[in-house]
Amino acid sequence: MRTFLKRHYRNYKKKRAIQISKNPPFSLPNGYKRIYHVHVRKSAGTSINAAFWELGDLSLKKLKREPIAIGKNLVFVRNNKDLIEAGNYFYANSHMPFWSLQLPEDTFTFCMLRDPYERLVSLYKYYLWVANTPKSEAIKIEPYYKTLIKHTGWLGDSFSDFLDNLHRKHCANQLFMFSENYDVKEALFNIKKISSFYFQENFDDAIKDLSKTLQLELTFKRERKFKKIAFSISEDEKSKALQILKDEYIFYNHLKKVYL
Repeated sequence: MRTFLKRHYRNYKKKRAIQISKNPPFSLPNGYKRIYHVHVRKSAGTSINAAFWELGDLSLKKLKREPIAIGKNLVFVRNNKDLIEAGNYFYANSHMPFWSLQLPEDTFTFCMLRDPYERLVSLYKYYLWVANTPKSEAIKIEPYYKTLIKHTGWLGDSFSDFLDNLHRKHCANQLFMFSENYDVKEALFNIKKISSFYFQENFDDAIKDLSKTLQLELTFKRERKFKKIAFSISEDEKSKALQILKDEYIFYNHLKKVYL
């Protein structure tokens, strides 16, 4: 019964989203009808999402795992390919590769990038936190805990094990987001198709630019705070990671050189 009601309510929200998209509460500039965030893991993406969710009086805690939500007559979509491609929303985000989606042309798209090694270490810390935090505590902070705990086997016994166990699409996720074949030239070509991209080290400036470009009052809001987990990474392990990330660094450094 609970599953039936949930499915029924989601169908209602989908129909409501279509109605709202026909008569949105306000217009975005430059003819844009919606916003899509190419969400790279561990690149401050959740904090960016939170700034947009706040416009609908929503939060990660309220959204939980729901793929579609409505707040203040604004539609928000997450991690659902069909809903994202349908375009009946104000704001959407997902970890899906940009090349795998067919977005409506009048969509403002953006992405936040991060130093590849720092991002990978952050991902390692994240899985260590999942593995070492009691379920009752973790699930209050991370709605996707049940999915993530299944992947903690990737950790092994060291950072080196983690590098060996982690699929390349997770290691070099920024490169994979814009090239299925991890091809630097292809990734550079594809990222130019999005409306804007930013670098995490300039997070505050990114929020200001998004606010100005989209004519929205966005404010930074930290959604999650993880307790510190002790770990160590040797110089040899760091060198190993940097070698794995070699192509992603070429991609990342080129963008920084040209666009910063």
